[in-house]
Amino acid sequence: MTLKIMSGLVITICFYIITTSYIFLEGIHSTLTNWGQTQELNIYLKNEPTVKEAERIEEVLNKYKNNIDFEYIDNKKMLFQLKKQMPAISQEIEKNNEVINLLPTLYVVNADNKMFDNKFITIFNDIIEKLKPDPIILDISYGQVWLKKYTQFLLSIKSATVLLYLGLSLSLILVIGNSIRSTIQAKREEIEILKLVGATKAMINKPFLIEGTLTSFICICIALGLTSLTTICIQTYLTGDNQLIGLRNTINNFEFLEVLIFTTSACILGYGGSYWVLKNE
Repeated sequence: MTLKIMSGLVITICFYIITTSYIFLEGIHSTLTNWGQTQELNIYLKNEPTVKEAERIEEVLNKYKNNIDFEYIDNKKMLFQLKKQMPAISQEIEKNNEVINLLPTLYVVNADNKMFDNKFITIFNDIIEKLKPDPIILDISYGQVWLKKYTQFLLSIKSATVLLYLGLSLSLILVIGNSIRSTIQAKREEIEILKLVGATKAMINKPFLIEGTLTSFICICIALGLTSLTTICIQTYLTGDNQLIGLRNTINNFEFLEVLIFTTSACILGYGGSYWVLKNE
């Protein structure tokens, strides 16, 4: 009985680590993605474009009007934006016409796509390829280096998470298997009697398969409950003065589909651990 309680505790802790890490990794991913929810492509011009030059640029941009919107920002608009962001500096600039003329003129292109949506990256690269040779263009950028580094960072987190889940899943199968093995040893005499009265292997194995599956189901339900409670506590803590980079709005509790996936996966692991032991008995 003590072994079963210890096994149940270990299984619950493993499931709790899996479910809690899932919630927090999703929250962190959502937070970082929200920072780049609207991607910006800046097309810097050497000088104010003529009507024909503007038409040429806008003709390219209008080909993607279903996926992007754009705005032309001249010296006056740039100065207006500086007034809002840095009023003290803008007042000095406003007094000097030569400095005003040095302010960049550009097209700002916005794509309302998820940060790692390949469609948005493809569109921006197409625009760069078509506009880069234009003599009016000074420079075009959308933070490609930053995006590459961030993609690599996210990929490394996902890889580490997959390895963690695989390791814990293997541990769960072994723990469940050992728990079932101890039950089999305790009921060895009953099993022998059942064999003598003609019980098939399937009939003998059925209660152990059910036990392993049910154990996993109960443990995952407890783990999901504890994770939900942890999430609520952290959401409460991150309210108000303790808000941290928007995590309050991105760390959310489980949806029904996620609960269904976790419980189904846990039952499969429980069944698999039991089956592995029974097959080797």
